[in-house]
Amino acid sequence: MKQIVVGILSLLFFAACSSDQSLKPYYYQINDYLNPKIFVYDQIGNPDGRQYWRVFTDPMRQELTTEVYNAKFILTEISRESFNDSGSKFIVYSSFSNGQETKAKITREKVFMWDSNAEYEYELDLPYPDFPTVFNKQRNFERFTELEVMGHHEEGIEMRGEYHFTNTTSGDEYTYWQYSYYTKEHAFVGWERHYSDEEFAQKLWLVDVLTDEEWELVKPN
Repeated sequence: MKQIVVGILSLLFFAACSSDQSLKPYYYQINDYLNPKIFVYDQIGNPDGRQYWRVFTDPMRQELTTEVYNAKFILTEISRESFNDSGSKFIVYSSFSNGQETKAKITREKVFMWDSNAEYEYELDLPYPDFPTVFNKQRNFERFTELEVMGHHEEGIEMRGEYHFTNTTSGDEYTYWQYSYYTKEHAFVGWERHYSDEEFAQKLWLVDVLTDEEWELVKPN
């Protein structure tokens, strides 16, 4: 009987440790981005799908800024997040098309929660002139895993997200889901995206990390 009780307590202890493990070490660390880092991601099988994410932080405000550039080095998105004891939340989001900025109204704000048991979402109201859109993303933790990144094996996590776009004028809707991957060394390292009407998945993966000085040399003058 004593062995059974000890076994049960051990299982409960293991379950508690597993379920309560913080995901914070797998997200961007404020002090690691005082000098900007540029993450280079390639979309597998699509040379035009390359993305550059320029990431930097403000430790006094506990804020993270991400600038996203496409394969032609054109700014397509910019966001700013604020960190607190429970996770990260959006405070600014804008997208860019043909040089025109569209600022989002943030109606739900949770980007990344430290609690592995949390289910959360953010929602953006994007007033595009031709197709005003509400974008909703719901996310939850799936599992701890090992990932190969730039030739190295790293401790990582897998997150699952549901993405929903609604044109508020026509009522048309568009959805997909994806796995997103993070490691302690590099935070976000890529995604695997699935569409309801396609059997194959698209994949974006980290291939390089640049300093700001290297970024300036890569960009066209």
